[in-house]
This record gives sequence, structure tokens and C-alpha cells, in this order.
Amino acid sequence: MLELLIAFYDRESFIPKGKLAGDAFRGMYYAMLRNRIPFDLVHVGRMEEEVLSRYKVLILPNIGALSDDEAENVRKFVQRGGSVISTYETGVYDEWGQQRTVGVLDDLLGIRHRSPA
Repeated sequence: MLELLIAFYDRESFIPKGKLAGDAFRGMYYAMLRNRIPFDLVHVGRMEEEVLSRYKVLILPNIGALSDDEAENVRKFVQRGGSVISTYETGVYDEWGQQRTVGVLDDLLGIRHRSPA
């Protein structure tokens, strides 16, 4: 059974220029490949309970745009004992690229203050 899941998305057109997730995703992807760590990929729109329940670790590499429902699925994953690794601006925007005043996962990730974007 694979234990690691890396999320990806296709919402770059909604995120302000210069804040794209592609490099973060590629970095995580190649880090796992080069270290021979087995993993699966999941689109953020498919991060549902039945999918996430098969894994122990979810990596969110600069997944800036998350809907409230997607964030709730991440919360449930953690409540069931899963671990989350996130980078940069994960959850700072809604699914349409509107910046949030507080990141949707900030409390879960222990983020208390963000510098202005």
C-alpha cells in the first residue's frame, strides 16, 4: 500500500502571476522520484474521503486555490490520523482565485500571521 499522496491542480489561471504551483509540484514530484519514495497523485477536486483514507501523508505543494469543501476534506483526513505537508501559499485563495483574509487551512497548519502578498 502506498502511503504518500501528492496533490496537484489546474487553477493557475485564477492565481496572480508569479505565484504558480507548478514549480512546487515538480519539486516534490522529482524529490520523491529521485529518492525512490513511492507515491500517488491526486487532483484537488478528487481529494474525497474515500480517496484520502488510503494514505498516511498528503503533500499540498503550493496548492494556493482551495475550495471550502476541499479544505474540509483535508481537515477530515487529519482528524483520521493523516499528516499534511504544505508549502508556500496553500489555501490562501478560494477556488476562483480570490484572496482570503485568512488561509482556509491556516489554523490546521498552525499559521498565525501571514506577510502581505
